[in-house]
Amino acid sequence: MLPAFEGMVDFEKVKAIAPALSLCESEILDRVRCIREDTSKPLRTDLEEQSREHLEAKFHKLITNFMMETRSLERCEKILVTLARRLGELHSSERGGERQLAAKLCEWLRAEMAID
Repeated sequence: MLPAFEGMVDFEKVKAIAPALSLCESEILDRVRCIREDTSKPLRTDLEEQSREHLEAKFHKLITNFMMETRSLERCEKILVTLARRLGELHSSERGGERQLAAKLCEWLRAEMAID
């Protein structure tokens, strides 16, 4: 069971809905903690204190998002390196069909990477 705003959630049910979801990543858990802390804080009457707390929460959220995006980018880079290696293997294959397929995939990949 996992804690949620409304109570506890069955982890197996969550995995059935979103099998690719990884709840072990510390960035996601940090984000959940940040959201919970932000919503549970009482309203302050001091406007300056509210602004400071708001900026701190926003900063923490941006840092968390940055860390998650960086991690995602690192995963994509690993996939591209593996793909390039595999395409190189196919390109030097003895089979003509595999070489042609590798050439077409390389051409497509170069075109996709050139698009802004």
